[in-house]
Amino acid sequence: MREHARRLLAGAEALGWKGPEADAFRERVTELAGRCSRAATDLSRAAGQVADPGAARPGAAGTGGTRPGPAR
Repeated sequence: MREHARRLLAGAEALGWKGPEADAFRERVTELAGRCSRAATDLSRAAGQVADPGAARPGAAGTGGTRPGPAR
């Protein structure tokens, strides 16, 4: 996904198209590339948590973290 993001950005930069429509298109491509990059980061983090369940976020069930419980 990170490679896809890099290709999207490179393609947008290489575009010979000019004007406000081209700028809007480049902006959308940049947003999409950012989403691809964030998804790759999140997938990598999730894969690490599957490989090492103790690496799950604090407070998550089964991690020994603290979570606010019901008022007693």
